[in-house]
Amino acid sequence: MKKNPIERTEKILSVMKHREGRRTRLFLRAAVLGMLAPFVLTTAAWAQNAPAQEPEQGGGQVEKPTLRTLEDMQALEAARPAVPVVMPPDLPTMDFQQYRDLKEAAPAPGEMKPESLGLPAAPPILGPLHCVGLGEADPVVQGFFPPDTHGAVGRNDFGQIVNSAIKFYSKALTGNCPASVRLNQSLFSFFGYTNQALFDPRILYDLTYNRWVVSAEAFAESAAVQRQFIAVSRDSDPTHGFFIYSFNARDWVGNGVFWDYPQIGYDEDAVILTGNKFNPGYIGSTPVFLPKHRMYAGLGFSYCWFNNGSLNVGTLTPPIVLDQGPYTTIASVAPGGNFIRVTKWTNTAHACPSWIATNDIAVTTNVPPAAQQPGFPACATDLAHCLDTIDGRFQSQGTQNGSPVFGAPVKFWQVRTDRISSFPVPHTYRVNADALTMEENCSFFLSATSHDFNPSIVANGAGTLFVTWSATDPSAGLNAQVRLGGKLLADACGTIGAGVLAQGSANPLTGDFDADKGFRRWGDTSAITLDPLDTNKVYGVNEKVQTGANPTRWKSLLFNAHNP
Repeated sequence: MKKNPIERTEKILSVMKHREGRRTRLFLRAAVLGMLAPFVLTTAAWAQNAPAQEPEQGGGQVEKPTLRTLEDMQALEAARPAVPVVMPPDLPTMDFQQYRDLKEAAPAPGEMKPESLGLPAAPPILGPLHCVGLGEADPVVQGFFPPDTHGAVGRNDFGQIVNSAIKFYSKALTGNCPASVRLNQSLFSFFGYTNQALFDPRILYDLTYNRWVVSAEAFAESAAVQRQFIAVSRDSDPTHGFFIYSFNARDWVGNGVFWDYPQIGYDEDAVILTGNKFNPGYIGSTPVFLPKHRMYAGLGFSYCWFNNGSLNVGTLTPPIVLDQGPYTTIASVAPGGNFIRVTKWTNTAHACPSWIATNDIAVTTNVPPAAQQPGFPACATDLAHCLDTIDGRFQSQGTQNGSPVFGAPVKFWQVRTDRISSFPVPHTYRVNADALTMEENCSFFLSATSHDFNPSIVANGAGTLFVTWSATDPSAGLNAQVRLGGKLLADACGTIGAGVLAQGSANPLTGDFDADKGFRRWGDTSAITLDPLDTNKVYGVNEKVQTGANPTRWKSLLFNAHNP
């Protein structure tokens, strides 16, 4: 019997794991993803305002986790200093050729965005942290791309994670950089797993319970096994050890179904995991609810996942819930479907939460074009040197806050990249989750000719929002920049404006070519999170291009800011 495309993919990926050499890995990866291309669904499958259907639920149990200490991690790193990595697939929720066609749009001569930029009335002010973090050339990273850099700030530390490494820095600074590195490990030594390459990492800090939560997935070991890991720190100090929980994602997606792009969030009672499913094309997304009180105590537990029903529209995104709200919202966006879908859940501390409702909110959801770099022709002419802006999904967790019983409507904030004219442009959304209506939709960008993408967002209890994003401006000769913006709750959208420059890149990105997509892989994530000691302050991480000996590779920038 012939193997289906996913099984053939996994077979080749297992071979790739034992191959060394960047060129070989890239060649094989292109061949693997090429198998999937004809099977991925198109956006024509989206249906707005479909009847709300209660999702199908399933449940599982996980045994008591493994406790890994810093000494355990260091010992494994010393014993196996290099585990060959595999470039992760980046699977859009549509056909690859359709995706390439959408990315080739280019501004017409003299074309600019129709909106005028507002001058920020009270932009975020950059703080003293301003330092490079992990980079593609760092030994622990092993040449991996793209970075998919993510990060979070705790009481005393800042944590950064990329596709093959994790690093914790002190918040105390010497000059503009952390005074010390607290932990610096490969993902395989951190999780204690060497069977397959790990990728799509995320890191959060629970502002209420002062715990670090870290996730990453692995390539499949077989048709029946694909590992998803979640690590929870014993306390606020990342050097005191982590409880490592190992899940088999095939339990909730089915044999032979590829689990991809997992994201994590939390509310008062649960850690929430979401991810996409491919078999072999996109078939939907799944949320998994994990009881926080047992995870944080290092105990085993029962948990629940949900499939189908109202969940098969785009990439699901969990929130960070700042308070004891009456329910938890999970949002998704259908690229090209022109709506955001919101599902609402309650009783998340139970083994199986309750689905309350689903509603669609009308909003433009175009797939953004690729980002042009200075010194190269427009993407319609030379797509190969343009940067990926992915498919218009929500790329990171949102924020939820509010409790109607105390007169505070539940609101949530999210951000994604859309298209204005022929430019990629991020949009922030503020939704009244009680009424399921859009309260605010703000676009923001560096200039009338810039290409802006890769955003993330956070809001505090007062409704002050912060965003970080990437921007290029070929007309002005500006390579990829890390930018920071924000506004107070009552401020107009124009207050975000162009934001402030955190740092620019001296060079374009000319490495990191994705043969399947036909252009440069930029990171699929950035991060900005609230300081638990003062939620008017944020810490962020985003991507730039490395300078010096390796000017064609990615580097990350760590920064902090405050508003007001």
